[in-house]
Formats: sequence, C-alpha cells, structure tokens
Amino acid sequence: MRSGYNGLHESRRKRLPGEDALIQDIGAHSYSNVFLTAPAEPGDHMLAYRGREVLLWEREGTCKLPSVGELGVAVGDLTFLFSIDGEGYYLAPDGLAEAGGYVFHPLQECRYLAPRYLAFAAVTGSQLHDWYANNRFCGRCGHATELAPNSREMEVLKENFPACFHADGSFDMERFKEFL
Repeated sequence: MRSGYNGLHESRRKRLPGEDALIQDIGAHSYSNVFLTAPAEPGDHMLAYRGREVLLWEREGTCKLPSVGELGVAVGDLTFLFSIDGEGYYLAPDGLAEAGGYVFHPLQECRYLAPRYLAFAAVTGSQLHDWYANNRFCGRCGHATELAPNSREMEVLKENFPACFHADGSFDMERFKEFL
C-alpha cells in the first residue's frame, strides 16, 4: 500500500469535499481571536501538545478534541486561546498524558481530518502554544514573564517599560521602539 508523505495510507485517508482547500478554510464557522477572561466551561475545547503533536481522538479521518473537564485538568490551569462559533479553545498545560481514547497525532496530519474547523483549531492552537513556550523570558532583560490577567501581554513589559503604557493599560508600540 502506498503511503503519503504524511504517513497515512491513501486507502485509510478520508477524502474531504474541497480537499485542496487550505487549512484556514473553515466554511461557515466563525473564528475569533478576541481575548476573553471568562473561565472555561463544559463544552469548551482543550488543546494539548507534545512537540509537533496534538492530543485528539481520530477514527477514519474524523477527529474530536477533548472537552474541558473530560481529562481531569483543572479549569484554573487552562489558558484561553480563541473561540470558534462562540465555543472557547483553551491551552492545557504541558505534560498531559494520553487518556480516554485521545492520543497524540502529528500536526501535519490535521490537514486531512474532518471537521475542518477542529483541524484548523489544532493547528492554530499549536502556534499560540509555541509562542507562549518561546516567550517565557523577556528577550531584553531575561526576567521570567507572566501573563497579564486581562490580555495576552506579558507582565514583564509593564514592569520594565511602564512608560510604554497608556493610562488605560494599552501598550504604545511607538514609545517602546524608542527604548530599542
């Protein structure tokens, strides 16, 4: 049996309508990256990664992501990433084990999974996971960073560059460039 470059045998891979579509083509679904501070609720989705793999359930080309509370991760340990159709997608802490039929799958295989909006969520979440992992320390001063409670900003910027913030707490990139 001939295997594609992604490791799935052609006979096992489910053909999708519009298979040549790009990963971000999620049809009538609505993606929003507006930051929310609301805690995760049952029905929201959890994204967990191990290297270049994502935790999901997959059968014959159909995938499912774990729901909040399904694998015993405390809501307080989850980080909001984005929403699709009003459902939240939250990053689980690193080190989550395979359980409940969920196993780690290579991210590159997501392009062949349905529904496409869940495959898109898995790939998009991996980019945010990488950003958080690669920004644990300030690139200028080396201090550990912490997430600001109401945004994706890193607290270390407020500590080391307070003049770069407006009175309402928003960041002023032009002021920050003066420091660089």
